[in-house]
Amino acid sequence: MKLGILGAFICWAGTAVADAPRVVADIAPVHSLVAGVMEGVGTPELLLTSDVSPHDFALRPSDARILAEADHMVWVGEAMTPRLAQQLSAVSTNAGVTTLLSVPGWEALEADDDHGHEGTDPHAWMDPDIAALWIQAIATDLARIDPENATKYTENADLMVAGLVTLRDEVATSTTEAGRYILPHDGFGYFERRFDVPAAGVVTPSDDADPGPAHLAELRDLVVDGAVDCILLPYGPAPSWGQTLTDGSDVAVGKVDVLGTGLEIGPELYPSLIRRAAQDIVSCAAE
Repeated sequence: MKLGILGAFICWAGTAVADAPRVVADIAPVHSLVAGVMEGVGTPELLLTSDVSPHDFALRPSDARILAEADHMVWVGEAMTPRLAQQLSAVSTNAGVTTLLSVPGWEALEADDDHGHEGTDPHAWMDPDIAALWIQAIATDLARIDPENATKYTENADLMVAGLVTLRDEVATSTTEAGRYILPHDGFGYFERRFDVPAAGVVTPSDDADPGPAHLAELRDLVVDGAVDCILLPYGPAPSWGQTLTDGSDVAVGKVDVLGTGLEIGPELYPSLIRRAAQDIVSCAAE
């Protein structure tokens, strides 16, 4: 295997064209970008659903079959799914690969020392400007393997990038009211940087890690001292540390997500994810 995005976003088409290339995307936000580029040509397959942690995902036989039959794969990269990276070489396939973390033209953030992402924070799709660059790279690579549909890929990408400009400006306006909040994990750095909404604290270095007792005590002090307006939990089951931070306080509690948990798969998932993250942060801190 060669390892080498909406008002203005286009509508979801559920039926693939017979001769469309078979394209696989790793996570739901990336799948959304690919689905938008492929609109009117075909439908990509999603490898990891949002209830699966990318950080320790391992290929099942069914996943290996999907990859073996693919013409192209689009993934964030090894820093996001390290175990997947280790197993790709064992999959017999002639598919090409778009590695989004390798797309040039954007500034990567360093991961927390305990994050386990080899020094790079991989959650870069949380910045719409970076997502726009990724869309263009996806369109270029798909046009290369499917030249008959190159014009369609380019047109779709141009519409999506224009939609992301609108989305970015919309979210930038809405987040001016963001208060002081604590994030559940260190996956929002690019969102914080793009929209200038730095968190007062982060509970865990990644979505599959537990906070240490000393760090949890520091965050609890912020809550008791009234230094934060809101604590954001991850979507899904409430973690045990949530009660530890909130017990006996009147701090507001909400939820926030980077993978699109609960959102419908397809081109609209990505803008819905970014809008929801902004709304979750602003509305929780305003309560």
